[in-house]
Amino acid sequence: MIKGILFDFAQTLIFYDDKKIYSAFARAKGIPFDQVHGLARSYFHKAHLGEVKDPEEFFRLIKPDSPITADDLNSMVSEFLSTSQLDPDMLSLVRRLKREGYKLGLLTNFSGAYDRFVEKFPEIPTLFDKTFPS
Repeated sequence: MIKGILFDFAQTLIFYDDKKIYSAFARAKGIPFDQVHGLARSYFHKAHLGEVKDPEEFFRLIKPDSPITADDLNSMVSEFLSTSQLDPDMLSLVRRLKREGYKLGLLTNFSGAYDRFVEKFPEIPTLFDKTFPS
């Protein structure tokens, strides 16, 4: 008997095109895509592991001559928010499972930005019995 079902948040329940965001940001800043991509991926990796809570903390850990600032990274997070879309098929599945009485949990590596996503998608916390941020 199934007692509960866990869903991942990013790239399962919501989708965004991170490479498109990094490319646009690199063009706007006039720096190579690989540099933007590397720094952003490093930040998000450390954030997912809970090693940093916000861009400011991340930039205290890296060299100060970085061409990308904490404000830039905050802008990138805002861009992720503005371009994120809920997957309608997954949303429909979650709603159906909820109606059928299944206990549902949501896993998220976006512990620092999760509240900002909930502001954009206020239905999300109502669908899950428990959210597990990392």
